[in-house]
Amino acid sequence: MAESTDPAEATALKAYDDMYRKLQDLQDNLPDSDTDGTVDSWILNVHSLWHIMHANWARAGISSRAWCGVEMTLVEALPNIQEDSITVAFAEYNKLVGCARQSGIELFPLPVPDRPARRQTPTNRASSHAASSPTHARQRSMVLSATPLPSTPAKEKTPVPS
Repeated sequence: MAESTDPAEATALKAYDDMYRKLQDLQDNLPDSDTDGTVDSWILNVHSLWHIMHANWARAGISSRAWCGVEMTLVEALPNIQEDSITVAFAEYNKLVGCARQSGIELFPLPVPDRPARRQTPTNRASSHAASSPTHARQRSMVLSATPLPSTPAKEKTPVPS
């Protein structure tokens, strides 16, 4: 393939090639499911690289057949990932699973929890039990209201007989 003279195409090809090398490295080095956070990190990195490559393959002059080969190689690695070790990258994993399913690989999306699981470290636990400041019973708000209060009429003095 001849070198492109179009600067945009050359930039896209360089971005694609850089991401391809990084993606291959990630595929060759699957995450250790026993180390906390490595599976999530791996999924987030793979998803990010895949997304950039997906956006640049046509601009880079890569054939659709070559791009499909790259995608197929990527999604073939997904069954080797320990799904139980995923704690935050559910949505990204599910997007990759969708791509795998289109390629005929039988994987199923994971349910996305309402709130991401947050593991408590000793520091987090200590700060979550911090004493709150005492409330003052006679504390008044200094916030001025947006609507002015109606003025009270001045009291008239009643003459007092002496």
